[in-house]
Amino acid sequence: MYIIPISPNIPMSDSRENTLTFSFFYHHYYHYYDGLINTLIQLSSMLTASYTLL
Repeated sequence: MYIIPISPNIPMSDSRENTLTFSFFYHHYYHYYDGLINTLIQLSSMLTASYTLL
């Protein structure tokens, strides 16, 4: 997993490039956290299933 750091000296006048960078980061982290949340939900459902078996 690679993380591209956002340099603070990006000119705000270049809004098109900023929008592209923001959309890239948004989709990247959205899918990352979506998979993380799905994994947590699966783990919790497995734990509750094992507790009901006990």
